[in-house]
Amino acid sequence: MLLLTECVNAFHKLLNISPQTPWTEADDELKQIGHKLISLSKQLEERVASGDVPALRAHLGLEEFGEFLLAETEAKALDGWADRLYVLLGDCLVYDWPDEQAFAEAHRSNMTKQKSADDELKQRVRDKGAAFEPPDFAGVLSRHREGKADQLRQRTTEDFARILHQRFMRDRIVVDSELPENERRLLEDAAAALTYGEKSHAVAVGHLTKIVEAYQNEITLKQR
Repeated sequence: MLLLTECVNAFHKLLNISPQTPWTEADDELKQIGHKLISLSKQLEERVASGDVPALRAHLGLEEFGEFLLAETEAKALDGWADRLYVLLGDCLVYDWPDEQAFAEAHRSNMTKQKSADDELKQRVRDKGAAFEPPDFAGVLSRHREGKADQLRQRTTEDFARILHQRFMRDRIVVDSELPENERRLLEDAAAALTYGEKSHAVAVGHLTKIVEAYQNEITLKQR
């Protein structure tokens, strides 16, 4: 979390925005907005009760932001802020979004913004400047999903190799497949070698997983 706040601090310094300011209770206008947000949140309760996941995420976000605006003490405001953060991280879990990578991409893009002296909203950056590079969240999602797919394939291969080893040692299985004779022997030798020392174990796992990757759809096991 410290690294994340340091990134935001670097962005604030770059554009000279949002100086550190003591918390104060929201004025009447902001509190009216808070009440509206709570009201909007309640309108979604029926959909939430039916198991509507997008409605639940919206319900939680609206409610927590409304409570943040309605806080009467700094402690309650901090509570509301923490709850908002919790909900946002929950969004990432529910939708399988990569939180750290998404933040890093947003920060990379934000640091390319240039504040214009004649920007009407002094604390906002509407005119992002000629050097601005939009964030590539589609790329973030693609890399995240491809990485998970690679991890799943690796785990599947390793799990298959582990099962093969266990069955070899327990049931004395042999390989019944279209594998060439030398590779069929290598497969059995690799499975057997898993019981001998760390070096042999590592070598055997390497051989075993490579063969399984190549022939996973062809290998069938039968008891000897």
